[in-house]
Amino acid sequence: MFLRYISHEMRTPLNTAVMGLQYLRSEMLKRNANDDLVEILDEVKGSCEISVTILNEMLDFDKLQSGRMKLELEEVPVLDFLKSTLSPFSVQVRSILYIY
Repeated sequence: MFLRYISHEMRTPLNTAVMGLQYLRSEMLKRNANDDLVEILDEVKGSCEISVTILNEMLDFDKLQSGRMKLELEEVPVLDFLKSTLSPFSVQVRSILYIY
């Protein structure tokens, strides 16, 4: 229970910070702000998002430990998974192969 309370109290401000950073970034881009500042905003936003992800994973782990979440085994079509994962990089691979 303690972990859920703390997690909620931490995720809410982090999510608010992410929304504020997104808004600030869009306003800076409208005003042709310095690219370095936009990059810093992106890094800070990314750090906030990583923190929220970690908190969510901690909550999932807590649910697993307490028995409120069950894991199920299922078959995964590995070849289809690999194709979908690697397909965004097909253009880069083709260009590399073309060079050599």
